[in-house]
Amino acid sequence: MFHASVYLSICGSCVALTALLRLDNDAVGLAWIAALAIGVLGVPHGGLDHWAGKRLLQPRIKRYWSLAFFPVYLAVGLGVAAGWALFPVVTVIVFFLMSAWHFGREESDRSSTSAPSHLMDLASGGLIIWTPMLFRSAETQQLLTHVCGGDGEAAAVIVALTRPIATVMLCLVLMFWAKLCRDRKWQQLSIGLGTFVVAWSTPILVSFTVYFCLWHSVLGLQHLRANEGLSWRSFLVHVAPLSIAAIVGTFVMGHYVGIVSIDALSRSNLLHLSFLGLASIAVPHVIMHEVIVDRYLPESNCDQDDSASVRGAVA
Repeated sequence: MFHASVYLSICGSCVALTALLRLDNDAVGLAWIAALAIGVLGVPHGGLDHWAGKRLLQPRIKRYWSLAFFPVYLAVGLGVAAGWALFPVVTVIVFFLMSAWHFGREESDRSSTSAPSHLMDLASGGLIIWTPMLFRSAETQQLLTHVCGGDGEAAAVIVALTRPIATVMLCLVLMFWAKLCRDRKWQQLSIGLGTFVVAWSTPILVSFTVYFCLWHSVLGLQHLRANEGLSWRSFLVHVAPLSIAAIVGTFVMGHYVGIVSIDALSRSNLLHLSFLGLASIAVPHVIMHEVIVDRYLPESNCDQDDSASVRGAVA
């Protein structure tokens, strides 16, 4: 099991290496490491979304469930890709908000549906976004210029619009941390502080990769495996097909819509392709689990005992 202490140790090591090697987002190979980690660890935690789709649709439309699920799931992803190209400002900001909420929900026990709980999930789950948006804004804008393409105008607008949101969210996080201190939930507090420190003091490609791949995705994989009752070997076998198809599909889509030439994969194109692909995969995944599954298939989530055991293993 992946323990919180391991994640915090990795965060500390990254902070030290950044200071020692004076790393920045332009460091050789950093974009490739981030892309590889996202492909190997990030994408697979949505690799069993079709199982949830089958449980939802098969009782209603029998053997035709796949004909309904896969086209809709793919259409949502393609819609995100289209929005990324046509309306980058709105699409990226909505993606930030959805991701932050999903991150916070994954770390919580999902037992509360109150508005304050959702707001705190949005604030604390988005630490990896809000922190660099405020404290590394120039670097954020530079990275978004690669990710969104164009002359950087969209990136500048995204940063300008998101910084006030980030300010409010970090204020809420401070209130949340004060409550954790009162409740003596030191492990949960240490995760938040560790995420904040690594996001504040290391390049975004480092902090995002560490958090998304080595905390959020690992946590999601453990929740998903416990939910399905599979051994790790069986779980990886079942996750692999959809994950590989998503990665290959992202490259093919990027190639045919002119985002990237596969035989000339520059750093800028690689970043564009990686985050576009991540958004295209993440949005239908979030809708699937945070909206549809929680509402129509609550029994498919881990029950309270299973969920608590997984959280205990990573705490």
